[in-house]
Amino acid sequence: MAAVADGLVPIAQGSDGGGSVRIPAAWSGVYGFKATYGRVAQAIRPDAFLSHTPAIHAGPLTRTVEDAALSLDVMAGDHPRDPFSIPSQGNYHEAVGRPIDELTIAYSPDMGTYPVDPAVREVLDDAIGAFERAGATVDEVDPDLGHTQEEIMDAFYTMATVRWQSLFDNLEDQGFDPRGDDRDRLRPYLVDLIMDAEEPTTSEYKRADVIRTHVFDGLQDLFEKYDLLATATLGVTAFPHGEEPERIDGTEIEPLRGWVLTQPYNFTGHPAASIPAGLVDGLPVGLQLAGQRHDDDVVLAASAAFERQRPWYDTYPE
Repeated sequence: MAAVADGLVPIAQGSDGGGSVRIPAAWSGVYGFKATYGRVAQAIRPDAFLSHTPAIHAGPLTRTVEDAALSLDVMAGDHPRDPFSIPSQGNYHEAVGRPIDELTIAYSPDMGTYPVDPAVREVLDDAIGAFERAGATVDEVDPDLGHTQEEIMDAFYTMATVRWQSLFDNLEDQGFDPRGDDRDRLRPYLVDLIMDAEEPTTSEYKRADVIRTHVFDGLQDLFEKYDLLATATLGVTAFPHGEEPERIDGTEIEPLRGWVLTQPYNFTGHPAASIPAGLVDGLPVGLQLAGQRHDDDVVLAASAAFERQRPWYDTYPE
């Protein structure tokens, strides 16, 4: 990621189980693309079904949309050892030059429920006009995901706790000790939100699936009317390690992940990208663009149209 942001390499590959392609892309001023769940096959072992709940994706991080499309042409496709993999759509590079005159884009910086810093919102309000200049129709909307940000995040971490505890078990089978001697090697949020969390009951786990369904239905309702949804990728700009925000625009948040707007698409599997939208005090802001399931080419086409209006290739954070 750092090498892409610094212009040392054109392409990197990332995994995204809650935003790990889109989050660093947003904070580094590069393009990060998370394809439809299953589009990029992952033959995970020993548990081939591990990627499902919440959905883990793989995708490219690049300095241009064209490079991301070329990457996806190589990466996409089904795999006989991935039970969730789906076929490639074909030529993603072709989508880069496609006009977007007939596309309708819903715009909601906060996705209807997430706190967003006013300075981030101001950058997005200015950037969204690029889609209109490229020919698309943009409407400001207020999505209904059926739950508050806190409820969605709690459901996400109920699922994530089960998955990570399984991963810890697998690591122990391989000779590591994530619950003991190797605990300090884990990322802080894994320790605070996963390792030290009480393991969910089966009822709590399935209740999280119901919340996940409500989020899915809310997005599907919106995508019945619009081709794409544009939001903030993150509610804040980058902050120093160890100085996680506790409030956004007066709203109290969970400091480690309460500023993240990426997780709903790991619930639902929709394709989503983070597009460089501008800077706040020299720090990058990401615009998250999501499309209907399997419409990876539409997200790429709209991203490329945005890039032609507001090119970022030569923009480097200070």
